[in-house]
Amino acid sequence: MNDNTGFADIIIKTSHGFDLAPSNIDLAGAEVELKQLLAAEQVLKRKLQDIVDDYDYILFDCPPSLGMLTINAFTAANELLIPMSMEFLALRGLDMLAKTVSKVRSITNPELTYLGIIATKYDRRTLNSQEIFQALQKASQNAGIKMFNTYITHSVRFAESPNMKAPLVLADPEHEGSKAYFQVVEEIING
Repeated sequence: MNDNTGFADIIIKTSHGFDLAPSNIDLAGAEVELKQLLAAEQVLKRKLQDIVDDYDYILFDCPPSLGMLTINAFTAANELLIPMSMEFLALRGLDMLAKTVSKVRSITNPELTYLGIIATKYDRRTLNSQEIFQALQKASQNAGIKMFNTYITHSVRFAESPNMKAPLVLADPEHEGSKAYFQVVEEIING
């Protein structure tokens, strides 16, 4: 993320109708580098200025942490879509996430809104998934964040999709997980 590297240098055109700016080993040190810069939380937003008009949508896939890389994404984003795995520790992180978003809104991005929460890695066979799902519904309601009706079931096919060199929704559109993501898109479109 140094000032000499722009997105045009790393964008890969795909045959699937979207471009990709993949992460690489350089991001491992970016967190430390960012802390040394002025307006460090604004770096990604500044770098996007050259390409933002070329795209209808730009999606950031953030690490499950609230470090400088994630703060940069929150500062550059308009909406926040929160995938929550059906694990107790992920549920505990929702409160920390909401507090961080509140700080980002008050300091760097007052326009940031919640698009909603998607339950992921849901295993309907386990009591744990069912209990975490119910707790997530209550927590999202208490936080005033919409929770999508559709959930994404746990499947090894998601982990296998990089081997297919295509997203699962394209490699196997009839898969239950692919259909669930299409349903989430429908929920987003229909508000």
